[in-house]
Amino acid sequence: MRWKCSGHENDEFAIELSEKWNKTSSIYLFGAGGKGQFYKRLLDKYDLFGGFIDNDPAKWSEKVVSLDDFLNVNESAWIIFSVSKSIASELQRQLDSLQLDESRYFIYN
Repeated sequence: MRWKCSGHENDEFAIELSEKWNKTSSIYLFGAGGKGQFYKRLLDKYDLFGGFIDNDPAKWSEKVVSLDDFLNVNESAWIIFSVSKSIASELQRQLDSLQLDESRYFIYN
């Protein structure tokens, strides 16, 4: 695929998410590291970024929460897991054990 506007290569991804989840008020990103920061900028363009979810308590703040806190508070928000293929299957097992509705998250690897 050829991009017509340099610097906007991921706009299509953000638009696809906003169309898929057009009834949500916000999208949370699992992982507050480098990949998470990258996708935060994309979601900010479309006013969809709600915050981060991270397992590291040292990172928890107003915009970074634990998965348990997220699940207890956010009923209409969505989660995007941007992970490497090597840990995607482990993550899927963890999500299955939580019985999280598959329509509430997206694993991007």
